[in-house]
Amino acid sequence: MTKYLLAYLATAIAIVALDRFWLSVLARPLYQQGFGRPMAERPNVSVVLLFYALFAMGVMLFAVAPNEAEANWGNTFVAGALLGFFAYATYDLANPMKNWPVGVSVLDISMGSLFSSFSAGAGKTALDWVADMEQIFAMP
Repeated sequence: MTKYLLAYLATAIAIVALDRFWLSVLARPLYQQGFGRPMAERPNVSVVLLFYALFAMGVMLFAVAPNEAEANWGNTFVAGALLGFFAYATYDLANPMKNWPVGVSVLDISMGSLFSSFSAGAGKTALDWVADMEQIFAMP
C-alpha cells in the first residue's frame, strides 16, 4: 500500500508542478490574449486542489498501476498522454465560452497530454524505486 501512496504523491507533485508552472508563467499571456480578458488573480483553491487530487488518481488508475510490472515504460507514457488528451480535450472542446480560441485549445490539449505523460512517468519511477528497495532489503 505504501508503494501506491508514494507513487500517487510523485504523480500528484509532478502534475501540480508542471501545470502550475505552465499556467502561471508560460500560458498566462497566451490565455489573456486568446480570451481578450485577464485570468482570475486568485483561483478557487479548494476546487483546484480537488481537480489535482482526482486527476492524479486517474493517472495512477489508468496509466501507472496497470503498467506496474512492465519493464518498458512506453505503455505508461502513452497511457498517461492519452488520459491527458481525453481529459483536456473534454474540457476544451465542450467549453461553452463564446469565441473560444481554437489555438488555445490545441495548445492546452497538447500540454495536458504531455504533462499527464510525464506525471505517469513520475508515478512509475516511484513504483519502480519502491520495488527496487524491497528487493534490496528483502531478507533471504
